[in-house]
Amino acid sequence: MSKEKEYRYTKSKGEFEKEFNMHIREMIEMMKNEEVKNNLYVKAVKLSTHAFKRMKQHFNSVDMVVATRTAKEMLKHAVRIGTVLSYDGRINVLYAYRQTAFFLSPDLKTVVTVNRFPEVTYKPLLKNVREGVEREAMLELHFDHLREMERKEEEQIRLILSIEEKVREATEQCAIMLRIVRGGGRKKNIKKLISEQNNHLKIEGRKLFELKIKKRHLCKSLVALY
Repeated sequence: MSKEKEYRYTKSKGEFEKEFNMHIREMIEMMKNEEVKNNLYVKAVKLSTHAFKRMKQHFNSVDMVVATRTAKEMLKHAVRIGTVLSYDGRINVLYAYRQTAFFLSPDLKTVVTVNRFPEVTYKPLLKNVREGVEREAMLELHFDHLREMERKEEEQIRLILSIEEKVREATEQCAIMLRIVRGGGRKKNIKKLISEQNNHLKIEGRKLFELKIKKRHLCKSLVALY
């Protein structure tokens, strides 16, 4: 992973704080605007350049035609796991087959990337692996965690949208007040109120971001069980 991408997946401080917050803002905007489809039409799927490179790496596909044919054949039997956050902050739809992860665009028309995940890696469940818990039980444990994450994810998105609405209303009201209010002290208090509300939005956005990173780790671990 590049240095730039590493910063996006850590709690950046100092000079990277601004970029980190901007990345979260971009993620939220894309989540609101990207419609995720449910029905995969395999015949229409194409590979991105990056996905083709990964197919060459993992399956020795000699050209785009062979790589696309192999990916489509695997996707016919793949299991949809759910939506995950991509490295560029967009939303991907994850499908799994034979310990291979296919990350598709929200419209399910493009395979964005392909990766192999041969081992369960989700830390809260590694103890179960060491104890020899069977595959079916491990699947259920993973999905229990996934369902709980998705519940929290939905709640957090609703909260963020609610805060955004309040911030928008307060900003409009404060803009009017700033035009008619006299006195530097009162104006300073109004601007402070807007700043506090935006900070609240930033904090809740970080919580959603961290939840999505945790969900990505869980989903990658799930791939190993298919």
